[in-house]
Amino acid sequence: MDIDDPSIDLDLQPGTLVAVLAGNPAGIFFSECLLGAFPSGINLVLLSHEALPDGSATHRHLPVNESGLQQLTQMLDTSVTCPLGVVCGWPGLLPDSFIDRFHGRLLNVHAGDLPRYRGAGGGSWQVLNNEHAICADVQQMWPRVDAGPILLREH
Repeated sequence: MDIDDPSIDLDLQPGTLVAVLAGNPAGIFFSECLLGAFPSGINLVLLSHEALPDGSATHRHLPVNESGLQQLTQMLDTSVTCPLGVVCGWPGLLPDSFIDRFHGRLLNVHAGDLPRYRGAGGGSWQVLNNEHAICADVQQMWPRVDAGPILLREH
């Protein structure tokens, strides 16, 4: 495990807006885990192609498109607590102004050894290169693709 910046505040106060941008099933699973860990305390917003399986009313589901990002941006602008965001396989680049709204609390779950495998397909490149140890990173998102500090690394 590598920790480049242990000072990032990941505290979730009651009512904290937690946005999960899920471009793959890992984001759905992560959202379910969050709701289980904080059943009465967070305001979860899920941007994904599908809603959580149980149809839970404890979160809001938005589409993976420009409209969904605009709705989330409006929610971020009116949030009274500092939001937390988690990106799991998002299918495109996020605007710098969107990343900035999280004040350093936007995390990227990246399936690939950073910085070697920046961008989409990091896990696939590890398999194609016949690597025997697959790596996944959690990093703080910066406006430059996959360039923020690595907070957690698992092999």
